[in-house]
Amino acid sequence: MPKSRPSQVIVHRLELQDFEREQFEKYMEAQTWQSYASAAKEAAIPAGILVVCGVAYIIADGIYDFWDKHRDRLSTVYTRVTDPDIERVKEEGHPWWRIFDLQYILGFKD
Repeated sequence: MPKSRPSQVIVHRLELQDFEREQFEKYMEAQTWQSYASAAKEAAIPAGILVVCGVAYIIADGIYDFWDKHRDRLSTVYTRVTDPDIERVKEEGHPWWRIFDLQYILGFKD
């Protein structure tokens, strides 16, 4: 059954006094700060994980000298990557493509 068109239009208007406006502004400011706090909380979780991992690495490095071992490994990798002498690799009995082998570069295979 079709609806009939309205015969009149009634407009309702809400007016706020000074007190209601002040209360509404306070509410909006509280909502803004709540959204800032929520964003800070969401960003604090990954930042906290990074801090904990960094502290754990520093402690482990102090106990087990991780950096010295990694520095030696990285210097070997750097030497193999930046100065790949194809003739030297051939003389050692490795095929030429070994200079592109990631396990060879990282020192897992000789």
